[in-house]
Amino acid sequence: MKIKPSKSRSISIVKGKLSNYCFHIGEEPIPTVSEKPVKSLGGSYDASLKDKEQVEQLRKDIASALENIDKTLLPGKLKLWCMQYGLLPRLLWPLTLYEVPLSKVEKLERLVNSFARKWLGLPRCLSSIGLYGRGMLELPITSLAEEYKCAKVRLEMMLQDSCDPFVAQAAPILATGRKWTPLAATEQAKAALRHCDIVGHVQEGRSGLGLGTSRPIWSKANPAQRRRLVVQEGQPSVTITSRADIGQLDRAQDWKMLADLDKKLCFPPEIASTNLRPDLVLWSSSLKLVYIIELTVPWEGAVEEAYERKKLRYIDLAADAQQQGWNVRVRPVEVGCRGFIATSTSRLLREMGVRGKAHRQAIKDLSKAAETGSQWLWSRRKDLTWASKRVMVDGSEPGTLGFTAEPSGAPDPCCNYNILNDTWRATTNQDQSVSRCDRDVTWQGWYRMTYLGKSVRMADSSASWGQSCHFPFIYGGQQYTSCTNVDYGNSLWCGTTHNVGKWRDCTAPIRLVGGSTCCSGRVEVYDSDQWASVCDDGWDMDDAAVACRQLGCGDAVCAPKKSRFGRANATTRMSNLTCSGAERFLTECSHGGIRQQTHCEDAGVVCTAFLAGESVAFGCSTSSDTCSTPVFNLYRNGDSIMTRSTTAYQRNVTFELSLVNTSSQGNYSCAYSPIFTESAPIGVTVVTLAKPLLTLQTETPTWGQAVQMSCSISTEHLGGTFTLQQLPGSLRETKPGTATAEVVFTIRQVLTIHEGSYYCQYQATVDDRHFTSTRSNAVNVSVMVLPSLDNEEMSVFDQLISVIKNMTEATVLPPTEVQIWLGKLEGAWHEVSHDASEEEMVALANEMLQSTETLVGTLVEPTSTQSSTSVKTNTTEAETFAIGENSTVKASSKIRNTNITLDIDLTGIAKNNRGAAAVALTTFTEMGSILQADFFHTINDTEKTMMSLVLSASLPKTPNKTLTSPANFTIKHIQEADPQGQMSCVYWDGSAWLVDGCDVTHTNSTHTVCTCVHFSTFSLIMQTERPPEQDPTMELVNRILVSVGLGSLTLALLTFALCHKNTTVATPARLNLCASLLLAHLLFLLVQEFLHLIQPHKVICSVLSGVLHVLFLSSFAWMFLETIWLLRSVLRLKEFRSAQNAGPHWGYQCLIGYGAPSTVVAISAGLVPEGYGSKSCWLKYDKGFMWSFLGPVCCVLGMNTILFTIILILLRSALSKMQRANNKLTRTLVFKTLMQSVIIGTPWILGFFATDSKAVDIVFHVLNSQQGTFIFLLHCVLNQEV
Repeated sequence: MKIKPSKSRSISIVKGKLSNYCFHIGEEPIPTVSEKPVKSLGGSYDASLKDKEQVEQLRKDIASALENIDKTLLPGKLKLWCMQYGLLPRLLWPLTLYEVPLSKVEKLERLVNSFARKWLGLPRCLSSIGLYGRGMLELPITSLAEEYKCAKVRLEMMLQDSCDPFVAQAAPILATGRKWTPLAATEQAKAALRHCDIVGHVQEGRSGLGLGTSRPIWSKANPAQRRRLVVQEGQPSVTITSRADIGQLDRAQDWKMLADLDKKLCFPPEIASTNLRPDLVLWSSSLKLVYIIELTVPWEGAVEEAYERKKLRYIDLAADAQQQGWNVRVRPVEVGCRGFIATSTSRLLREMGVRGKAHRQAIKDLSKAAETGSQWLWSRRKDLTWASKRVMVDGSEPGTLGFTAEPSGAPDPCCNYNILNDTWRATTNQDQSVSRCDRDVTWQGWYRMTYLGKSVRMADSSASWGQSCHFPFIYGGQQYTSCTNVDYGNSLWCGTTHNVGKWRDCTAPIRLVGGSTCCSGRVEVYDSDQWASVCDDGWDMDDAAVACRQLGCGDAVCAPKKSRFGRANATTRMSNLTCSGAERFLTECSHGGIRQQTHCEDAGVVCTAFLAGESVAFGCSTSSDTCSTPVFNLYRNGDSIMTRSTTAYQRNVTFELSLVNTSSQGNYSCAYSPIFTESAPIGVTVVTLAKPLLTLQTETPTWGQAVQMSCSISTEHLGGTFTLQQLPGSLRETKPGTATAEVVFTIRQVLTIHEGSYYCQYQATVDDRHFTSTRSNAVNVSVMVLPSLDNEEMSVFDQLISVIKNMTEATVLPPTEVQIWLGKLEGAWHEVSHDASEEEMVALANEMLQSTETLVGTLVEPTSTQSSTSVKTNTTEAETFAIGENSTVKASSKIRNTNITLDIDLTGIAKNNRGAAAVALTTFTEMGSILQADFFHTINDTEKTMMSLVLSASLPKTPNKTLTSPANFTIKHIQEADPQGQMSCVYWDGSAWLVDGCDVTHTNSTHTVCTCVHFSTFSLIMQTERPPEQDPTMELVNRILVSVGLGSLTLALLTFALCHKNTTVATPARLNLCASLLLAHLLFLLVQEFLHLIQPHKVICSVLSGVLHVLFLSSFAWMFLETIWLLRSVLRLKEFRSAQNAGPHWGYQCLIGYGAPSTVVAISAGLVPEGYGSKSCWLKYDKGFMWSFLGPVCCVLGMNTILFTIILILLRSALSKMQRANNKLTRTLVFKTLMQSVIIGTPWILGFFATDSKAVDIVFHVLNSQQGTFIFLLHCVLNQEV
């Protein structure tokens, strides 16, 4: 891209002072900001970079505008109206754009108030409250200061609620002085609106509940509604009316509309001259605004295609109208054929001001009309007369014929034989240009003329100048004889079939000049040996219909004015022409005569035309009954070509011409016998478009070179357009045709995305009908990416690396192309790295990192503001962000992807690079398996773990790559972090991970923030102490103890099952405690045994950890219930009562034993779903999630300890009352009670102290693993009832 110095600006600041130094590009100087200030968004910025001068100029402009209004002769109220609706809206934008203090605005308001009081005749002492206050005597004017505050609040809300995260997070502070700030006002209004949400809707007045006025709720409002609510809340004294709520129709009172009904719309000539006929044209001269509305009723699946096609159709017309000073809005709208209303239709209705109930009713009516029309079309689908389109022309009098046909063209081969004194009309003339027109007509021996648009043939020998003669003539296939003095000089004499034997003076003939066919152009009337044009005053579709009828060109399509087909050379014109539409000739219409006219423009007309290959249906009908068997005849140029016999009383017949060609064009009419009556003529012009030819100059282009495709067509209809389309693909280009009917399409830099099949089409416009040729031959484009692919010594990966290295710093590629290249590079890298050694893998990884950085750099395109792009493949994700000299980014920039967030002072870097800079961030999902943590060498022998993906940061297209301040990387962990581990931010130097220049500034369980002073390839590595080696003997003992405990639990369950009828043996608490402990210990043992198979499946690991959570909590719940049962047993022992039926119902016990743990797990999973699935498939330590297990366990152990202490006290009291003879029973009870303390889980308390003492750890594992053994011994072996 070439930089133009004239369109650039420069500024030089030396030691904090502005310098006059001028920069140059080549020998051409770059203008400084002082010489040519920068203009943007309606504002001007000079070398001072301040708004002081602009604010002062604004004050002068306001004072000047008020004085100009005051000098007018308008009444005071109208002067105030001009100020309110003319001056005040123009002030809001500069007040919003520039940094204007509130005190300055209040000073300007005092100036405005002085003029307002003067114009209203109010005293000077009237304050601003009287002018702008709201009440019964309020004035319809608004305060400048309040409008300024509203504008600033809107801007503040717009910046805060921006869809662009970079704008929202880096919103600038709006400077408005110290008296008032929009940020504080906005926050105060938001707080009030949130308070209103809490209070709810308060009913006011005497209307029923819910019938009063209401406004949107803050929590449910969209951004636009929130801005409106904040403005209304912050400025209650000001009524804000958004322009978006005002429809376009309400902005002016001079709207005009034209509709293309029956193909008779003519585009307003004061807007632009065109043959196009939109469905609706809506314009306002006061607003200089025009809407071009094109309706399509497509299938629902083709709505978007129809929208794009119709929008492109009127691009040129919109450009022509804009050159005339009009604001053009092209609005294609779609209503689906089954009643689906497209968003474009709804959007147009809202734009016009149709809202609420009216909008809903309009949508309903449009949908109903589409459904009704589709239903009617479906009911007529078998009607054979629908083979082609029709234009009905019914007979106007009884006994006359009606005639229908497709759109027509010229009535004869040579465009209307209107006058006789042209020597070329003789059949003896050998002029090739004339014989070309008559190649399908055998008129030898006859002279050419027309009458009523029909060919009249008379003897050539009789056509002498100024002689009397007797000669026959033929009209409509019938021969007649008449005798008269024929004067061929200044006037035209012709015969009439209604009164055979007489001649009458015909009206003046007409012709069309300057059109693309014989049936379009400027209308001219022959008078006194010269042609006179028609003045366009009062020229309308009725006048155009008469002209087309007189010429035999069928119906009128358009009646253009303003000399669209060029201005006539002669100054004589027919003026004040007024037709009703039923006349046969223009001279039968009312007119002011033909005389010298210089003040008016020329009128034109466009009649209809036809495409080769279409079908034409001629319908011939009569309004009177045919008593006998009639015969209908179809004539072309006076020759009968078809005959149809019908039954009596049949009034109509249809003639079909299929696949018309150039020989089919001519003048058609119909008649029926025995009563000879001939219809009015209809002319047919056939447009032939051949199949275009598309050729490719380079069959297999190399990636990056230019490719040209030539599209040509053989046609007589020049001035059309050529369109090149890629399939599949999005490339589409349209070019205007040339005099040679050939254009060349150029792809400056062919890329991989340009591969595919291409074809071209030609579009031509004839008589306001648009004709499109068939598709050309298909041309396949295959891009050769690797020209050295045949080199066996180089792998595909090496060849790709070679091509990428040749890419320069200025190379810019679209995101799709970069994505394709990254995919190719990744695939080649995987193939070449299969059998590589460790050193070769590192070398390949370095090449991969460098090439990826180059490819990602090509995403950056120079910009003057800011831009961002992103690309994602299977193993790579890249983000880029670029700013230019006109960027609105003021603070630090943030760029993020799925796992990384980069915070960088890109603005500071841009200052060192002429105002432009770019940053790229790339992450690799598979690079960590190559550049492993073992490449991080430290003094301590620690275990190292990769905690993040490998990422790469760079500054592409930025010459000075020095960071002005450290960059912060917020990195997401890819696995659970060990609380005891040490995090390190490292970068790759090509052979090892180093920590120079990167520090950890913050870390938690999920993320770590790294601060780096340079860019490179980074990662996050965690160091932990190596776990002590397991003692094989202790591991064997532990397995034996666990196996014994599980076996004892199994035996206890079998015993309880056999003794289930004895409720003192198989209590519900004891039975479920054994089941819970057995399942929990068994599942935990299996998970740890097969951990290496389970851990890669994160979902299975999380589910298993949740099940273990439920089982262990259930075990502790049943321990608590067992403690309750033991307490009740001791109480009954003290009272010497039986222990049968002790405790609550077993259903309530199950609710506590299983329901409470399940509820705890469900709540935990709902609040912290990522808390399950640690490395050992247990609970994670993140966010204190382990307390979802430790909390309930501590509660159970605490209550069990308290209850067991009470049990010991009660047991001691009960035993002291027993007699000495019961000492043996006492010792037995004491022994069983101590064993019961292990069963209810009190040894689990040792787990809190097991980490400090190995002996305590051994006791903890022995007692808890044998909990089932104690249950089996106490309740089965030592139980006499068992």
